[in-house]
Amino acid sequence: MNTAQWGHEGGEYSADGRYRWSYTRDIGDGPLICWIGLNPGTGDSDGKRRPTLQRMVDRSLALGMGRIVLVNIFAWRDTDPKALCSAHKAGHDIVGARCDDAIAAAADEAACVVAAWGSHGSLLSRGADVLARLGEVHCLGTTSKGMPRHPLYVPAAQPLGRL
Repeated sequence: MNTAQWGHEGGEYSADGRYRWSYTRDIGDGPLICWIGLNPGTGDSDGKRRPTLQRMVDRSLALGMGRIVLVNIFAWRDTDPKALCSAHKAGHDIVGARCDDAIAAAADEAACVVAAWGSHGSLLSRGADVLARLGEVHCLGTTSKGMPRHPLYVPAAQPLGRL
C-alpha cells in the first residue's frame, strides 16, 4: 500500500461499533467521489490491509479526485460478505438505521458516484432499492446478474461507465 496517497481519514460508526455509516479519506487535490460498496469490513479499526480501499483510491486518483467517501448498501461490519446472510437470518438488522441517510448525504455531496457492491447486492433487494433513490451512478461494469462489479475483480484499466 502506498501510504503517501493517504491523508486525513475518518468514519462515522454506531455507538457499539457494529455499524459504519460512512468512511472518508483525503487523497489529494480535487473533488469528492462517493463509492458505494456492499458492507464495511473491519480493517479501518483493526489495522489490517484494505485492498478494496486501495483500489478505490487508485481509481479515484486516476479520475482526478481528491477525497473519497465510502458508504455501503449494508452498514453491518464484517470481513466476510457471506456473513451478511447469516446475520440477517439470525435476526440482525444488517442495513442499519442510518445507512440510507448516509448514502444520500454522500451521493448529494459527491462530484461522482460509483456503485461497486458486486453480486451480493441482490440480498434483500438492497442494490435495486439504493439505485432507485439515486441520480446518475457509475460503475466498473456489471456482473452476469446486472449488479455493479466490485473493484477488486475488475482490471485496473476498466473505465467507468453508467449503471
